[in-house]
Amino acid sequence: MAEHQTGGFCDFTSRRRPVALFWSEYFQTRLEALEAERRIKPWSRAKKEALIRGDWDALSFYSKPPKERPSTSLGTSGDEEPAFPFVPSEVEGRLSTPK
Repeated sequence: MAEHQTGGFCDFTSRRRPVALFWSEYFQTRLEALEAERRIKPWSRAKKEALIRGDWDALSFYSKPPKERPSTSLGTSGDEEPAFPFVPSEVEGRLSTPK
């Protein structure tokens, strides 16, 4: 983390400082860590944010293809709120503003 904060080691993170660690996990070997990174990298932003929050229900929800997910639209199922409302990105510090 210190190398990323000081910059000069990785151009990608040097341009996005300050960096913050949101999630980590211990692996027995470097190979296991690389395999986990390879599996997580293609995930959608919503699925990664669910992992960061530790929201296993949302992670399971976003693991399904969009056509196989239960409907979260208002008015059709009688629900008052969607099952998984939009959560603004904490990773990039975005704020949600109603349109």
